[in-house]
Amino acid sequence: MRIGLYGGTFDPVHLAHLVLAEQCREQLALDEVWFIPAASPPHKSGATITDAKHRVAMLELAIAGHPSFKLSHLELERTGPSYTVETLREVRRAHPEFHFFLLLGGDSIRDFTTWREPQEIARLATLVAVNRGTAELDDISADIVAPDARHDVHMPAIDISASDLRQRVATGRGIRYLVPRAVEQYIRQNGLYLPNAE
Repeated sequence: MRIGLYGGTFDPVHLAHLVLAEQCREQLALDEVWFIPAASPPHKSGATITDAKHRVAMLELAIAGHPSFKLSHLELERTGPSYTVETLREVRRAHPEFHFFLLLGGDSIRDFTTWREPQEIARLATLVAVNRGTAELDDISADIVAPDARHDVHMPAIDISASDLRQRVATGRGIRYLVPRAVEQYIRQNGLYLPNAE
């Protein structure tokens, strides 16, 4: 099977996340896309992240009904920082017969050389660089990633960020049509992202 791995905090999951996953699934003929919420992302050390139970619940609502979208608790069940290379080693051990594709946005491509063991990541999975719009994607040194070990995927320019969504909620602005309706309702019902929220 051809499996896309899509990691992140998903705090909250929004429509750009879903469009990215669907465009990768379609353009690369993936059998499934696994959403992998991070427990403790190393690049966000010290940042406040919403409790995993809420992020998981929102992801479940967002991908419900899509037969090729799956939710993985792999990084949430592991202690310590959520290093991508460790996640890839685990999924490769569990499913050596699968071909894994690591889905990366432009910002992740830009920072990729600072990740833990980037060459090993590129060995364990095919890198997929997703262009969210018309901006040029950064190159990665051929010493780390061979040109034939990376695919580029283009998706519509959708300027949505989780940090902006959190700020919108905190200041009383709406997020309708930026997140799935069920996610919008979940955020409101659970009082997420409000200034006095725990």
